[in-house]
Amino acid sequence: MFDTRNDRLHRFDRGLIDDYDNKLEKENKARNLIIFHLMGQHVAYHQRYPKNRQHFKAEDYKERRPELNAERRATLAEYDNAVLYNDSIVDQIIRRFENKNAVVIYMPDHGEECYEGRRGFICRNHSAGINYDLARYEFEIPFWVYCSPEYVRQNPDLFKQIVASRNKRFMTDALPHMLLYLAGVATKAYHAEYNILSTRYNEHRERKLKNTTNYDALRHG
Repeated sequence: MFDTRNDRLHRFDRGLIDDYDNKLEKENKARNLIIFHLMGQHVAYHQRYPKNRQHFKAEDYKERRPELNAERRATLAEYDNAVLYNDSIVDQIIRRFENKNAVVIYMPDHGEECYEGRRGFICRNHSAGINYDLARYEFEIPFWVYCSPEYVRQNPDLFKQIVASRNKRFMTDALPHMLLYLAGVATKAYHAEYNILSTRYNEHRERKLKNTTNYDALRHG
């Protein structure tokens, strides 16, 4: 599927940055689709960041989350450390493209629960029954688009379309249509009604979870 790819596994996501810097960047062409597939914050959270990158500790949550015992506060600290480390990796990716004619899209594939509210749960609940709390914590994910200054300069109309789309309803299964549009690729597989940047975008398309549950009905029910 790809012209080139890395050929090693890494304990931490920083290894992907090093692969890109040391080998893969040299193989870029005039036009590129570059994918960084991060481990992110998948459990176990304490395995997702180096020990020297620990910032949060269990005692930091003693007053803020008094209902959690020491073990759960430690897990919450590990999760937040994983989030902080992940943010630093995403920042480093952006830095690789901020001086190029480039667009960076960040999209996790799912959310993680870590003692949200009083749910007493971590990771994901794969139950067939979906309520709004589960949908909110496990299916609502960050999705954002960064445009480099050079990209904005060369593509002012596209940049305006990106900014104008920021509050529209979206589901990530439609992402390929946005990518085709940004790349200027013409194909029968493209459908403007799935492209969030298009004037023909169907913002009211039903967003189904696990092919059973209407997310927006849960959200507004």
